[in-house]
Amino acid sequence: MTENLEHTTPFRLRNALLTITRCWPHMLPTVKATSTGTIGRHATSSRPPVPAHILDVRAEALSRLNGWTRIVLEERDLNTRLDGGNALAMGTFLKAHADWLADHPASEDVLDELEDSARRCQSVAEPHAALKFAGTCDVCGDDLMSNGRTARCQGCEVVVDGDTQKERIRERVKDRLWTQAAIVALSPNRGCGLRADQVSRWVKRKDLIAHGVNRQGLATYSAEDVCRLIDERFGQKEAS
Repeated sequence: MTENLEHTTPFRLRNALLTITRCWPHMLPTVKATSTGTIGRHATSSRPPVPAHILDVRAEALSRLNGWTRIVLEERDLNTRLDGGNALAMGTFLKAHADWLADHPASEDVLDELEDSARRCQSVAEPHAALKFAGTCDVCGDDLMSNGRTARCQGCEVVVDGDTQKERIRERVKDRLWTQAAIVALSPNRGCGLRADQVSRWVKRKDLIAHGVNRQGLATYSAEDVCRLIDERFGQKEAS
């Protein structure tokens, strides 16, 4: 049976990226005039402070877009120049490479991250938007529907907070294999920001051992080993 288009990875990736880029302008501060009359050298303007939770949502989304953009550029050997602070440009770029990302060994990771950011962006930019599917309930197995901050089970009505839902996503990655570029991109999910040279040192010292190569011929490493090293080096404790 042909897979429903809305459930395919490329479609879901593009949909998540469209949501992020659509919501992005609504998460930026707006300029308001504080003087009357025509604009001139005496006119002043102010930028209302952006709430801290919106800053967090923006920073996380920008970090994820930046990380996956780097992976596409490095692993496809592209010379495209992109501003790492321009979410709209990176979103458009990643949409053009959605089919390639869907076939990437880390496709589940990129989908998890971008759909999570899309939900969180929508929750602050469009607070009255429809709820989104957020996985299955651990208690009864029914659907969890999320507004970006919390997820509520449609069966037993248990409520899962956003941090708990993110930790469940992290736990799912332990069996996966990542390239060095993917390790750098995904490291913020473990509470740190690894640089490429740090990962290279781990490999050189044999703290991190390759488990094979992917279809592009790049070495891949156990996500569980990566999480363990990060926890050891940065003092992070895994959630129980």
